[in-house]
Amino acid sequence: MRLYHRSQDDKINGIKRCFFDARHGRVGLALERLRDLEEEFPRDPQIRYAEGLIRADYLGQGIAARALFEKAYESDNSHKLAARDATLLARSAEEFRKWAEITLSIAANDRSIRELVTGVLSDLEKEISYCEILHAAKTQHFQAQRFGQSAAFAELELLACTLRSDEEVLVRRERAQCLRTLDGEANRSRQTFQEAFPAEERLALHEAVTELERALSLDEYDAELWNLKSAWCCLLGRYEEAIRCADRAVDLRPSHYPKPLQNRANALWGLERYGEALDCAQKALSQAESSKSADDVAQARKIIEAYSAPPRAPVLEDVEPLIAHVVNAARTVSDEEIGQWRGSIEGLVEAVLRRTESVQSDRTMEYLPIMAEMLSDFTPETVFRMILGTAEKDPRVYEHCLHAALYVAAYSDGVQGRDAARYLVLAIFGALEGPAIRSVYRQAILEPSAATTGGMSRLNAIMREELRRINPLFPRLIADQEPVDQAGRERAARTILSRYTDIPS
Repeated sequence: MRLYHRSQDDKINGIKRCFFDARHGRVGLALERLRDLEEEFPRDPQIRYAEGLIRADYLGQGIAARALFEKAYESDNSHKLAARDATLLARSAEEFRKWAEITLSIAANDRSIRELVTGVLSDLEKEISYCEILHAAKTQHFQAQRFGQSAAFAELELLACTLRSDEEVLVRRERAQCLRTLDGEANRSRQTFQEAFPAEERLALHEAVTELERALSLDEYDAELWNLKSAWCCLLGRYEEAIRCADRAVDLRPSHYPKPLQNRANALWGLERYGEALDCAQKALSQAESSKSADDVAQARKIIEAYSAPPRAPVLEDVEPLIAHVVNAARTVSDEEIGQWRGSIEGLVEAVLRRTESVQSDRTMEYLPIMAEMLSDFTPETVFRMILGTAEKDPRVYEHCLHAALYVAAYSDGVQGRDAARYLVLAIFGALEGPAIRSVYRQAILEPSAATTGGMSRLNAIMREELRRINPLFPRLIADQEPVDQAGRERAARTILSRYTDIPS
């Protein structure tokens, strides 16, 4: 269900949000948001171009990015940036020359584009092979720490060039490590906000592992490649596979190589085989000491210290500081977004109050398009602060917006539903203390879910999934509660479901 249809200006703001998501380690969400935009604006050149940039810069996908740049140009023959990037990511010298002619014809007055394109044409005239040109571009971007672009050109090099087996292994390993660097950057961004990085969202890392597998199909006797795959499978929660890869690395290099044993220990711990994990960490320390690597010795000792006792199951009080950090991080994200708009949260709150003045009745259903519009224009973090800011000035608006968000989360598909769910998590976390958070969750989420057979019955499942994305501990500590009784169902029907006109009870 789509509750709000966007204008062209809204489309531009939506594209900006995609880049905002990508910069904050949410590349999968950025791509989902672009797909959502494309449903409303089919074959739009700006959307296609934006997806190409995200795939190249954040996922190192040169081939997919190039196809999107070409489609963007086909949708708008004046799109010189799309033509430029389709040219620079050409898959052969012939394709480069063809697209260079197109680019130079529409960017005749753009000096920077002309210099980029004519520079490569000049190299081709000097009979420098296209493979050498791709290799140089890959290296140049790597040295400039543009790892997505480096990985994109590595993919083109693998496609366009005839490489010896050992050369192909090297290029695939280089591309894999660039992709892992992109994954690490995304992970650090999420850690800044104390947010988990679910395996299904680590798109660059999945592609890195696939690249390692291609390299291993060419050289199955490379212990370092097996070790890297073991480490990265651990990060993706593929623990059994990580153990098999670590064992293969140990078989190939049985002494003075502690890293696979460290990875094996981590995988065993992930499988809750705690005693085996500690034993393996001890073996890793022995190997590290024999290799005389100070870094490996320190890492092995760190693992032993962490694994010396089975983990204690956390309780809600343990994560209260984490919840507070999530709420504070939301303000940081919001400040960054508002700064891009050169506005203020006070101004946005006033805008909400002015917008809601047009509502003629005191019905929550009238607030659905307003809430959907806010979630389309701004991040859930900024919407959280905007709605919170209305609480003191007009509590009625605050309540209607909050309950409208429940409806949007339950009945909207795709990113609109995800944005609403994230907003609701932040609103619930605003209670800060564990018992209060559980109480708010029960009344706002569990009771309405139990009181109806309609779309609102999905609300708890939707919210659990959003809690999991933020931290895998949250669903158990917050959402796992006693079943809702008849009194709770009646309360939900009276205080929440009665606000909507089409909810079956």
